[in-house]
Amino acid sequence: AMFKCSCALPACRILAQLFCQDVPVAQNQYNPRRKDFLAYILSLLPPLDQLTSPHHEEVLRMCKTILIWLTCSSQLHGSSELFGMLATLLPLSTVEDDEEIGPLLKAACTCLGHSEVLPNYVPDILEAMKKLGESSLWKVKVSTLQLLQIMVFENLFVFHSQEADITSLLLLLMQDSQLEVRELAASTLSGLVHCGFVRNLPILKASFIKHSRMLLPKKLDGVQQIGMEALLVKRHSGVLGLAALIGACPYTVPDWLPDVIAEMALHQHDPAPLQATVKKAMSDFRRTHHDSWSEHKQKFTDDQLSMLADLLVSPSYYA
Repeated sequence: AMFKCSCALPACRILAQLFCQDVPVAQNQYNPRRKDFLAYILSLLPPLDQLTSPHHEEVLRMCKTILIWLTCSSQLHGSSELFGMLATLLPLSTVEDDEEIGPLLKAACTCLGHSEVLPNYVPDILEAMKKLGESSLWKVKVSTLQLLQIMVFENLFVFHSQEADITSLLLLLMQDSQLEVRELAASTLSGLVHCGFVRNLPILKASFIKHSRMLLPKKLDGVQQIGMEALLVKRHSGVLGLAALIGACPYTVPDWLPDVIAEMALHQHDPAPLQATVKKAMSDFRRTHHDSWSEHKQKFTDDQLSMLADLLVSPSYYA
């Protein structure tokens, strides 16, 4: 009956309190067995990536109640079971015929992302994130990245040992066929580099340069060759990676940054969307380094300064 009630919030708050933790009642016996309760709830849900059943509205009402419950529960604790349930509900991000689902899903992701994560929950949570990263729905990947951003930044020390896995997931999503996914993955990586979470910068830099230099076949008689799109995505992932490294250093110029900017300058005439990525990255760099440029430019060679000047005043920069 709770799932059909329009006033589910009070009931969800009570459930959140009841299932805050399993209480030992006898040797090796616990109540209320939160994991069993969550498994039961999940068993009631059909696959959410194809909501075409005649019970579409009933399923959505159930999902709304679960999302409210997740939001209430996340204020008390965060666990791999709760993250697993949220992962199951992320395909709801593709629902467009219900104006309540989007805000509820966003609230659940935000609240659960801000909750404290205990070290023993980390492997299961990351495994769920990896599976979501393989989703065929690009909006699910975007929601996954948004959740990952909040969750990792709120629990940096807990996730620090998982730097390699998180970086690998972001690099994979930076090569996604959907532009929005690639850009958000690059933005997330940039933030993690900025705060010192990601440290293997020489390896990343070399990988991004390699991908950004991937050759694109020329059109034959104006016709795009087979495989061109995949190569363009991979080359764009490299340019996005270079932009992420540049964006990770506002107001400073580390010793390795001039080489990255010089490499970025080589792509100012690349086809869309690479050119737009270069333009935005250099526009942000110019804005954040303008006040102390007399000091920052000492890190650049004359050739690099000339290349940078050409980039910032080129017609493509103002296009």
